[in-house]
Amino acid sequence: MMNQSSLRTLLAATLVAAAGAFTSPQLHAVNFHQQTSLFAVIRGDEINNAVSEGAGGVHLARDSAIKITGEVKHKPGSANPKPAELLRYTQFQQVSDDLASSVKIVCTGRGTEVYRDPGDSTVKDVAYAPHDAVRDALNAAGSTQDADRLVINFLGGDDLQVMEVLEAVEQLVLNLDVKTKTKITFNSLCHGAFPMEQAALTVVKVEDDSDSEGAEQLKGVEKALADGEVYFQDGKYFTVVKEDITDAVE
Repeated sequence: MMNQSSLRTLLAATLVAAAGAFTSPQLHAVNFHQQTSLFAVIRGDEINNAVSEGAGGVHLARDSAIKITGEVKHKPGSANPKPAELLRYTQFQQVSDDLASSVKIVCTGRGTEVYRDPGDSTVKDVAYAPHDAVRDALNAAGSTQDADRLVINFLGGDDLQVMEVLEAVEQLVLNLDVKTKTKITFNSLCHGAFPMEQAALTVVKVEDDSDSEGAEQLKGVEKALADGEVYFQDGKYFTVVKEDITDAVE
């Protein structure tokens, strides 16, 4: 058996060992620097991983021309525009005056977004650009009584709002003198190259000869114009063509 002296010796040794566990290691007050390749492990490296501002499909929304198409169901005293399709184009194209002269334009209009401070009143005075474009176009609209088809084309910047366009289309059709059997379609095109808070309106009368042999052979700009899709803005004509439609996601 272990006697008391041995127990005391064992206990003292245990306490010394335990105390040493909480004592910082002694380096004998010597400072030194060891220049080895291991220092590269803790040295920061300059890395320039620039984030592309067009990543994740951002450039598609920024660079594409975006168009919403639809048809207007109408009868005397009623007009109901319904969106049908959303299309993206890699670009829009300017149309020469010679080609544009073949299009039967009923009227054009230009509108500007205006917010007027109501002051002390609670009545807001707001003029939306598409609505203002309709007001401007109706001031000089030609006759549409003999039209088989009408195409309503709105053009604007990235802030062009589809709901405002639909309201403007309804307002326009209700104020045009059209036959009940006239087919009315609309296009709403936006692109960042066009001014913000503005909208251009072009109404085109189209002859119903889309089934003719000549119409089937048309392509590109000529096909778009034959379908009544032309946008007049600041003295220039524009359109988009089927060949430039894209469904890219990156």
